[in-house]
Amino acid sequence: MRYSGAGIIPIVNINGVQHLVAFESNKGLLTDAGGRIDYNESPIDAAVRELYEESSSLIKLQSDLVVQQKHFNIPCGKTVYKIYFAEIKQLPNKEQFLQLRESYKLAGNYHYTENKSITFITVPEYLSDTIVDIYGTRFTLHQRLKKILKYYKQ
Repeated sequence: MRYSGAGIIPIVNINGVQHLVAFESNKGLLTDAGGRIDYNESPIDAAVRELYEESSSLIKLQSDLVVQQKHFNIPCGKTVYKIYFAEIKQLPNKEQFLQLRESYKLAGNYHYTENKSITFITVPEYLSDTIVDIYGTRFTLHQRLKKILKYYKQ
C-alpha cells in the first residue's frame, strides 16, 4: 500500500461529550492536521509531526501511543491517506494557539502558521458541506475532513 499522506485528529472530552479537534485553515476551511509523508518517514511519524506543526507546537503526541488507537485508510486515487484518532486528556487552549502562531509568524517560521485557528466539533448525525463548532461558528468543511468524518461515523 502506498501512502501519500497522514494525519491525526485529537479527541477531547468536553463536559462528557467527545469532540474532535479541528483547524481553520488560512483558506477559511475546517480541516484536520495532516499532510505529505516525508522521504523515509512512516505514516504515524508524519501524522505526529503534522499535528505538532499545524497546532503551532501546542499538541505533541507520541507515535507509539497513537498507533494503538482508532485509525483507518482513506483512498485518494492511486494512493492512500492514513488517518489516526488520538484521545488527549487536556483541552488545547485556543488563545495559547493564537499566541504561538503569532510568535512563529513574527520569527518567519511558517511551518507552524498553516492554520488560523483551532476549534472543537462533534460529529453530526447528517454530514453536509458545513459544520458548526462549539462556539457557534459555521465552517465549510475541507473535502478531506468531510471524508474523514464519514469514515469515523461508520
